[in-house]
Amino acid sequence: MHGDEIARALADAGACASGGDVDGAVTLYDRVLVHAPRNGDAWRGKALALASAGRYAESLVVLAHGVKAAPDDDRMAGLYITNLREMGRKDDAYAEAESALKRAPRSIWVLKAAGDTHRDRGDFREAQRLYERGLSINPHDTMLMNGKATALFLDKDYAAAAAVYDRITELRPDDFNAWLNLAYTQENLGYKDAARAAYVQALSIRPDNADALEGRASISGTLAEANIYLTRLDAIDPDRAAAARARFRS
Repeated sequence: MHGDEIARALADAGACASGGDVDGAVTLYDRVLVHAPRNGDAWRGKALALASAGRYAESLVVLAHGVKAAPDDDRMAGLYITNLREMGRKDDAYAEAESALKRAPRSIWVLKAAGDTHRDRGDFREAQRLYERGLSINPHDTMLMNGKATALFLDKDYAAAAAVYDRITELRPDDFNAWLNLAYTQENLGYKDAARAAYVQALSIRPDNADALEGRASISGTLAEANIYLTRLDAIDPDRAAAARARFRS
């Protein structure tokens, strides 16, 4: 299998994964790896395909092998750190991040993932330093901006967090999570009108999102206004809607 054949197999594998044929995708990625065992695209693709099917433990095993087979693939290093965190192995993620930073100190993928491990530990200052280092390399990277904004929010610097989330929405106006987090941040600042506006934007992207519906209802001026959103929430999670009504009345 040569260069063009590998590229074609990778494209076919990606198409299989996108179409829900995870086993077909895995077979194609494995075929590539037999001929090109250091191919980071194949290792990452296989891991992502497995994760898309909820096969997270298998995905993590693939990444563990991948970072050894292709140690210079900084994107895979960042993905491995992130997946370790998501599987609850936060100490392992931190150790892997420290190692990856030595190999790829200017990789935005590694810097973002490493910042997240420090954020997990409550070390918001070091997390910010790593996010800022990444942003000095790529000032418009919304992945790094989101990490920075989240660390600021957790550190209760709501004004600074709002500024970053606002910037993300400028760069990516269809970013639901940015609008939702901006709403939460404005709410914590006491800016209810701004929070309402951000919730409306979030709901324009995902009209049936329970978090956005409950959040918008919670800052309504009257129960009648809140019920506009809670009635929609009833269809998704009636228990959550009932609890929100009870809190509104109290």
